[in-house]
Amino acid sequence: MHQSFILSFAILAARWVAGQDAPVETDTPSQTTQKEPPNFQGEDTPYQIVPNTDDVPAPEGDDVEIMNKLGTWLYGYTGCKDFPGAKGKIDGAYYDSWVMANTKGVKSDINWNEASALEFLGAPGLNKEKQPQIQAVMANIATVIYSYKNPLFQHYIKVRCDDPKKRCQKRPDNDPCQPDPPNDGDEPKPTPLAYSSNRDPDDTDYPFINFCDGFLNRRSLADAITYGKALKSPDNLKLANYDNRAQTFYHELTHIDLAANSPKPNPRVTDLQIDVKIGQRGNTYTTPAYSPLGAKLLARWQGSPGGGSTGYWVQRNADNLAYYALVKYVMTKNDN
Repeated sequence: MHQSFILSFAILAARWVAGQDAPVETDTPSQTTQKEPPNFQGEDTPYQIVPNTDDVPAPEGDDVEIMNKLGTWLYGYTGCKDFPGAKGKIDGAYYDSWVMANTKGVKSDINWNEASALEFLGAPGLNKEKQPQIQAVMANIATVIYSYKNPLFQHYIKVRCDDPKKRCQKRPDNDPCQPDPPNDGDEPKPTPLAYSSNRDPDDTDYPFINFCDGFLNRRSLADAITYGKALKSPDNLKLANYDNRAQTFYHELTHIDLAANSPKPNPRVTDLQIDVKIGQRGNTYTTPAYSPLGAKLLARWQGSPGGGSTGYWVQRNADNLAYYALVKYVMTKNDN
């Protein structure tokens, strides 16, 4: 006999959560310009997408220059030589995040009635007013990384592995820098896979992403597809089994104003925390809206009077956007 239960949940706040990935600070403006950073050469060779039309075909009928010199460069790689193979993994994840971003139904023409959109972006009746902004964020991420048509400006994102905000370190439980677990009895929160900010601590006119060990230890996009497809049913149908570095990179890009085109016209994308109310007695469990499960729970919340619609919240939560992009890509590899 199965025990029945009532599941309901409400948003606590849109604030930083120490967990899978840490978001950008929401009180700093975008400082990206077309001016080359003073230390552009950094500690390793800057990287820009070199497109492969087999991965992302050029638009049909357009007169495009395949090897245009504009787009968004990765540069700096501060401290990354301390981690063997880090640069290749970071650059590869950047390229693969661009491939994910250009998947049919992600960059444009989201089918709001399709199951994948319902799962991660919410029911169309509850996100309708925010659909243009959700689509705009995804379109901007794809074109900012690289566009076959020359964009107006050259952009830069600094790459770091030296953990300037000390968030990658495994801190002891009594360290005041380690936020308390949200629920009694929870294990100490894990360190993030990566984190980002609109202002690099050294090059304050440019955003940065710092990559932690957890990111480097993840599978590549291709390896994640191979791994997930090889699993027996139903495990091969669980999106969490396809977690990969490109998805994490995409997640971090949503936090950067340059990529999300924030704070105007699109609101900034953060990592939300939700309360899940379980059982007739109303026991409440607090959790970040991370992972496929957390993102799906958020997409099923119907909002509250004065508290914003479903679309209002999913547009502001990085994992809802990243997992939607990932599931659409996985579907192309599973003949869906």
